[in-house]
Amino acid sequence: MIEQTLAGRTLRTGMMAGVTLAGIFLAGYLPMFGGLLLAMAGIPALLVLLGQGAIWFLLFGVLTLVTATVWNGWPSAVLLIPIVLAPAATLAWTIKNGLEGFRAISVTLVLTFTLSITLWMVAPVLGELGVSLWSVKDAFVQQGRAMESQIAQLTKSKDIDQAALNIVREQFHNWIDFVAMLIPWTFVFLWHLLSTGVLYLGGVYIGPRYGVFIPSLPRFSTWRFEWHLIWLFIAGWALFYGDEYFVSTGFAATARAIGANCLVISKTLYFILGLSLLASFFEIHQVSRPNRIGLSFLALIFNQLLVWLGIMDVWLDFRAPKDPSTPKRDESDDEGSFFD
Repeated sequence: MIEQTLAGRTLRTGMMAGVTLAGIFLAGYLPMFGGLLLAMAGIPALLVLLGQGAIWFLLFGVLTLVTATVWNGWPSAVLLIPIVLAPAATLAWTIKNGLEGFRAISVTLVLTFTLSITLWMVAPVLGELGVSLWSVKDAFVQQGRAMESQIAQLTKSKDIDQAALNIVREQFHNWIDFVAMLIPWTFVFLWHLLSTGVLYLGGVYIGPRYGVFIPSLPRFSTWRFEWHLIWLFIAGWALFYGDEYFVSTGFAATARAIGANCLVISKTLYFILGLSLLASFFEIHQVSRPNRIGLSFLALIFNQLLVWLGIMDVWLDFRAPKDPSTPKRDESDDEGSFFD
């Protein structure tokens, strides 16, 4: 086969690099799908490393970085290391060392998150692009304050309930301050959570075409996380809502910021666990498709309910078998549903 020859492997590696660069290019012009496209851009790198080896991955990296440098300058090329190359290399390393599923994803997530935060700390050495990364938080706050000023202009109108408007303005102000505390920590974590998951699933479903076989993740309705995650949630809650205890030490703002990031990260993971519980409920009770769609939509609206279900599942274990008999489906469910 041509893939087994030197020329064939070189051509295949070049094509893989081209696919990655195309994904990165499209991500810049399709903002609605940019994050997903950027995450998918790392799949070819993972397949090259697992399917062809480290030498070919090195060639892949050189082709990608050189092309990115010519295209948009060396700072942009450097950013591709933590965004595309490092996640693929780390995930491949975990898989080669016998880690599977959530363990491989968890190790990759922690290592790539640490690398990205480290690079963020020294971002100004990348020049103007690095400085602009550091200014993201300030730019976000400034835009928020500008929008807040526009809301304040409405107070001059006599046709608007001033008390309600002041509440909206205060809530918006607090929301801007809260989101600003999440930059960059939580946003970097969420990015790597998305990219690592996409990488792993891409390797599972696309890998066999290239001779790469990665163990599948468990069925979504059976997903469970380590119970130790609850300590991250508890720590976040204590630091965020107990920040007044740090006023005397001058670390109140720092404690609140750390707490906010811990809360959002842990709640995001518990939300995923809540969705898994919902999927399990659908399977156990054999809920019809229209009702699944409707209930899933309601669950997204009342997302905090799913978060707390995920938290309570640590102790209550909602999916523990209670009745060995298999539930029978109500045939009338096919004739109509609440959401039909």
